[in-house]
Amino acid sequence: MLDLGCRNPADANQEFVVDSSRVLFDVAPPERKLLSVDGHTGWITGGGRGIAPTAYHYRIETSLDNQTWTTAVDHAANTRVQNVEFAEIAPVRCRYVRLTLLRDADAPAPAVLEFTVFGKPAVGK
Repeated sequence: MLDLGCRNPADANQEFVVDSSRVLFDVAPPERKLLSVDGHTGWITGGGRGIAPTAYHYRIETSLDNQTWTTAVDHAANTRVQNVEFAEIAPVRCRYVRLTLLRDADAPAPAVLEFTVFGKPAVGK
């Protein structure tokens, strides 16, 4: 979960209008020591674990109060196999953004290398 608010006492509940996201995924190897970066295990010492890229399933939700959540991106049925996922979001005012990973029990565990949301500060309350 991302808390987009700041610690400035004069602006303790800063809110943003979020309109897009980027998630950099990869597969966490079974031994949990190294990641297969973008499926290129040959780039890593001791690579070659045979972990294939997969379609990543996830949801992105937003909240103003960290209590009530609204789904902004639902990729629970995603079929695209790509390690960098971009998503446009209908502009939404929020302070918190939550990424939830979804997977089948027999699928490789996903790893999140980076989660970024884009937007601008909300004007007024």
